[in-house]
Amino acid sequence: MIKNTHLPHNITENRIDITFCGKGKCKCPAISMDKDNDMITIGGDDEGYTKVTKDVFKEFCDNIKSGKMTNEYLPGNITIDNSFKKKDKIIFSGDDKSSTEFTKEEFGLFLSECNDGTFDSLMS
Repeated sequence: MIKNTHLPHNITENRIDITFCGKGKCKCPAISMDKDNDMITIGGDDEGYTKVTKDVFKEFCDNIKSGKMTNEYLPGNITIDNSFKKKDKIIFSGDDKSSTEFTKEEFGLFLSECNDGTFDSLMS
């Protein structure tokens, strides 16, 4: 179910928690999804938190899978700032207007899991 098995994770039939540790330091953003909750939480104490609905996140993952991940194809209120004003950082913002800061490596791991369908079972 998880592509990058080296990432700290806890996956059950009803819940997914994955920390996107690019360097193995656990001050990294994570994702938490629960089958019974329509909101998905992305982030961490140091990186900031953002929330998106499952419908918006599913559309985001579908765009990644189809190769359409550009700002003009992002669903709902998701935005990605990769202008790198902060060196090597990507800012992911969601429905709640807050944001999460990823390194390029952490964001790549996040996209890899989206592309591989890791979250699909909890979005239906």
